[in-house]
Amino acid sequence: MFSPEQQLEQIIEKINSKFHIFSVGVQPTNRFGLRGFDSEIVSFLSNQEQELIAREYKISNVQDNISDEEFESLRRNSHSILKSSHFRNRLEDVKDTYKTPVIQTYKATKGLTQQCEELGIEGLFTDYKYARDVIEHKAEVRKRLGHLDIFPEFLLISFKELDYSSISSKLGEKFILQTPNSGGGHGTFVITSNDVLQDVISQINEVFKTRDRDTELLEVVLSRFVSGPSTSMSAVTTKWGTFTGNIQYQLIGAKNFEVEDKFEFLGHDFATGFDDFPPGSNIHSKVTKIVKDIGSELYSDGFRGHFGVDMIFVGNEVYVIEINPRFTGTLPSIDLGYLMDETNEKFKGIIRDVNLSFIHCLEFLHDGELSTELVKMIQEKLNSKIDLSHYFVYSEVDARAEFEHSMEAGIYNFNLEHVDKSLDLNNLDTKSIVLIDLPITNTLVFRKSRMARVIYKGKTLDQQKIKVSERFIQLQKDLLSKFKVIPETIEEI
Repeated sequence: MFSPEQQLEQIIEKINSKFHIFSVGVQPTNRFGLRGFDSEIVSFLSNQEQELIAREYKISNVQDNISDEEFESLRRNSHSILKSSHFRNRLEDVKDTYKTPVIQTYKATKGLTQQCEELGIEGLFTDYKYARDVIEHKAEVRKRLGHLDIFPEFLLISFKELDYSSISSKLGEKFILQTPNSGGGHGTFVITSNDVLQDVISQINEVFKTRDRDTELLEVVLSRFVSGPSTSMSAVTTKWGTFTGNIQYQLIGAKNFEVEDKFEFLGHDFATGFDDFPPGSNIHSKVTKIVKDIGSELYSDGFRGHFGVDMIFVGNEVYVIEINPRFTGTLPSIDLGYLMDETNEKFKGIIRDVNLSFIHCLEFLHDGELSTELVKMIQEKLNSKIDLSHYFVYSEVDARAEFEHSMEAGIYNFNLEHVDKSLDLNNLDTKSIVLIDLPITNTLVFRKSRMARVIYKGKTLDQQKIKVSERFIQLQKDLLSKFKVIPETIEEI
């Protein structure tokens, strides 16, 4: 009789004898965290993290391995990686080993799907049309999953028929308006009066005009305004059921935490979420059931793999705000958290490699059963505390521009003094941060571009659990001061 660890080791050994996983992403840090499998990271861009990542992961990038002419001819996205001569050379190298190459990526797209079909390789993802047209579409997902009774009270209304008096009589004077295909908090507006509604209508018309789209047939979602902690849960839906992570607080706002009543995603506090809502607590059990029910519905539609659910808690009630049928921006950080020594104190062997990306790949590459004991152990691992927070630093220039800076990826103290040229989260303490995703000096940066990612060991939220503490707001300001705009490169937009 094999132990759960031995069973999983045998499964992975068999997978690794057959498959080689290409984890592709624009930035190398987009694909952090996958261990245990025969895999390599192939990024589109070269950046200063590559040297540090190479200590633990096999990694290469397109930018450093093709001609300048070819690089300039490619767009900066994942499917351009598959178009590149560098990737196609790596593909032939893998085929020479008689292994089957497969693709793991952030999100299925039409372009990526077409490239996989052209190259004859399997993508570890579900048909992009279902994700785009049903689950990511804020109106269609309510039609598909409305029977679960998980959304705040809502109306679906034609954009041209928006009327404040009529809507407020049904949803109250303060309500939420969402355009159907916007993500990351963009396209979500708080409506408090007819004047605000008219201003939002003008904004949406302007956006659609610049994109050469018509609002004539646009259907928008109107929801009753609910106020409470903004949270999320990551999960993986599989043939063995839906595996769920823990509740995590979302850091929501704008202008790097300084503007309230905005809904842009800025990061997560995993540690506070765990302590406030531990596995087995009433609210955690309620959220887990909701996420598992969503996972079952998605799987019955043919969707497989990782997804995320954004929620708001109002007292003991849980309301789903958004479902993301893809790898989320949270995934690299939370996957790294699952690999930390502290998280793995009670686990041994290959179970220490288990995280959300691991299970996602397992779903696509293993057709057999998992024992009840192994399923239970995997879920137990995913319910371990991750004592981390992470958030993003965004550019504040309202233009395209080039920046210069002298910072290096690695571990810093709160005075932003470089402590260690390492990305090992086991080297962190509460007086330090890991800084990654830094743009190369002279890189063209767009409005609202991510300038850096901060990973911190511990909690970042203030005592009210509303926003990050002043310590981190100041750190954001200090970090932004390190990026200097090169004036002559500014392109107004």
